[in-house]
Amino acid sequence: MHDLLELILFPLIGTVLGGLILSGIYLVLKYLKTVMKEKWKDRDFRLRILLWIGIVPFVFGNFFILFLAPIEVAIPVLLISIGSFVLLTSFIYMIGLGFESRREEIDSLTKIVTGLFLISSEVPKEDKQKIIDLKKMQKILTEMQNKSKLKNNSK
Repeated sequence: MHDLLELILFPLIGTVLGGLILSGIYLVLKYLKTVMKEKWKDRDFRLRILLWIGIVPFVFGNFFILFLAPIEVAIPVLLISIGSFVLLTSFIYMIGLGFESRREEIDSLTKIVTGLFLISSEVPKEDKQKIIDLKKMQKILTEMQNKSKLKNNSK
C-alpha cells in the first residue's frame, strides 16, 4: 500500500507543481507584455526574459541533483545537463536574434557542448552504458555544422 501511495502521490505532486510553475511563467510573461509594451518590442529584452526563465529552474534542478544523487551518477548527469542547457541557449539565440547574425557564437557554443559531452564520457565503464553514444553525437553535430556551412555558402 505504501509503494502504491508513492507511485500515485509523487507524480501527482509533480504534475501540480509543474502546472503551477508553468502558469506562473505564463502570467509573468503576460504581465511583462502588457506593462512593458515598448520594451517588449526589443528583441534583446525578450531574449533575456526567455533565458532567465530557463536559467532559474536549471540552477535549482542541478543543485538538487548534486546533493541528492551519488557522486558517480551526479557528475555525468550534471555535465550532460550543462551541455544540453548550452545547446538550448544556442537555439534560443538562433531563434531570437537570427541565424546569420550570431553564426560565430553558435559555432563556439556547439564546440562547448561537444566538449562537455566528451568530458562526461570519462566515467567508469559500468556507467558508460547509461550515457548516450558520444561519438555518434559528435558525428551528428559535425554533419549538422557541415550542412549549415554548405547551405550558407550556396546563398
